[in-house]
Amino acid sequence: PFEEYFLTLEPQFLDNPLWVPKFSTFSVISEPSQFRQIEVPIIVGGIVRGRVTYAIGGEEFSAENLSVTIAPESGEKPGFPKTATSFSTGEFEFLGLAPGRYVVSLNASQVVQLGYQKTELTRTIEIRVLPDGDQINNVDFRLER
Repeated sequence: PFEEYFLTLEPQFLDNPLWVPKFSTFSVISEPSQFRQIEVPIIVGGIVRGRVTYAIGGEEFSAENLSVTIAPESGEKPGFPKTATSFSTGEFEFLGLAPGRYVVSLNASQVVQLGYQKTELTRTIEIRVLPDGDQINNVDFRLER
């Protein structure tokens, strides 16, 4: 009759890609012959976008198929780190990130393996709480060949 359930809300099933559950899991106790309304706190998150390029002889090119990772600056959070791959234009993006400080980085071994020279491979960013969500653009990486 009295059961405790642990629930997880997957952000990709919310109506807005910027909505993020404030808590990744929560518990509910069911009672016999009772209906219970569950209020789930949702916050508006952010989007992080950037581009990976490389230069040869002063000319700039898009670096495609490079792994870009984002992780909270301190502590571990469920669902992290997240990884994206740069498109043919060198661009990448992460949607629906909760407010906080993050580290965005390129895969150092992949950079070396593909023949790029190491430059700055990490960037620290902060997603703020804004009514319409925060957009962080120009998280760019420039490599040399």
